[in-house]
Amino acid sequence: MIRSNHLRRIVERSLAVFARHANDLAAAARLEVMAAFPEDSINEDSDASDTIWLDWDKFQEKNQALRDQSAKLAEVAAGGDEVAMKEQFGATAKTCKGCHDDFKN
Repeated sequence: MIRSNHLRRIVERSLAVFARHANDLAAAARLEVMAAFPEDSINEDSDASDTIWLDWDKFQEKNQALRDQSAKLAEVAAGGDEVAMKEQFGATAKTCKGCHDDFKN
């Protein structure tokens, strides 16, 4: 019984930590990052692909998708449903990867 209660507390604490991180991600995604990519700002030290400026509309759409998916992740995490959290985490990670695949060298 002690082990079962201990395990339950560990899981509950882990879910709470996950929810805090999901909220942090959603907050970061709401930051206005588009200004960090002025036209012709690419240089040798940057991992940004020049396709950002060649397909600016798509880049903005991907940024909005990150905002939407991370907000949904925070919402789902607040509910504490592990299955839903895992599913939404996957969707959010896919959004991140999609942008990096298209716009990061």
